[in-house]
Amino acid sequence: MQQANQTTLQPIKNTWSEPDIEDDAVFLQKVVHIQSCLINGHSLEALLHQEVPFIEQVTGCKLAIICLNHHHQLHFEFVLDQERQLLKNLRKINAKPKHFSLKNFIRLHGLKLNNHKGHFILSSLEDFFDGDIPRAQCQELEASMGFESAVAFPIFSFAEQKFGCVVYIYQHNHTPNLVNLYKITAMLQLIFRPLYDEQNDAFYSKCICVNTDTPELTQTEQKVIKWVLSGTPYPQIANELCVSLNTVKTHVKNIFNKYNVNSKLELYNCVNNHNGNGKGEVLDMKKQGL
Repeated sequence: MQQANQTTLQPIKNTWSEPDIEDDAVFLQKVVHIQSCLINGHSLEALLHQEVPFIEQVTGCKLAIICLNHHHQLHFEFVLDQERQLLKNLRKINAKPKHFSLKNFIRLHGLKLNNHKGHFILSSLEDFFDGDIPRAQCQELEASMGFESAVAFPIFSFAEQKFGCVVYIYQHNHTPNLVNLYKITAMLQLIFRPLYDEQNDAFYSKCICVNTDTPELTQTEQKVIKWVLSGTPYPQIANELCVSLNTVKTHVKNIFNKYNVNSKLELYNCVNNHNGNGKGEVLDMKKQGL
């Protein structure tokens, strides 16, 4: 029995045919429902948590971690965990996911993450948290959660650019069903793709529309308002644009004048007031993290 389980966990060969969910009505209905809710302003994190029972039913996995690119760095973005056991255990050791760099994970598994047809096995949580959580605490975490194994799947943009991964964690002698894991990953990839900005290497989770009747913004102002609405700090905007902090502040002031507002909150409300009026064009999405 043990040998059979190990065989199931072997990496997929290049000749293996990846499941296609485009003809699977159940998965596509999930994608359409979530994307429709996002357009209407619902939280992506809340929507994903609503699907945890479905994901568990399909994969037999109670816990999944979704990591996504934002400004050239992989971020620990969402935890699909109905019992919140991972986050509770991380709090016990004073570990904060939003501060994880995942640099060692990328260094060790970067090539595997770029494989469109592959997945790879993590034999311990240290393989994932190395550099962010000490080995002894990783072992303590594994024992408290009944860790068995983990399977990581990369996710790709429309232009086939890798922009994240999903790590499924199995516990208490449960073993992965790779075909169903591929289907769930494909579903998540379809949900996330429209929310990934390839040009700026950023992931967002809420659509914001701007009324096309407003005064025209320059190309630079369009970039600046995107970052401002996503909560990006001014120094980071300056770094992205290769300009001074004062220049960024000048752009923001010009944007405020064009929208006749005096603060970022007023700007956000002004932009959101045009949602669903039929005259807007999608400008940006608001980033949401842990």
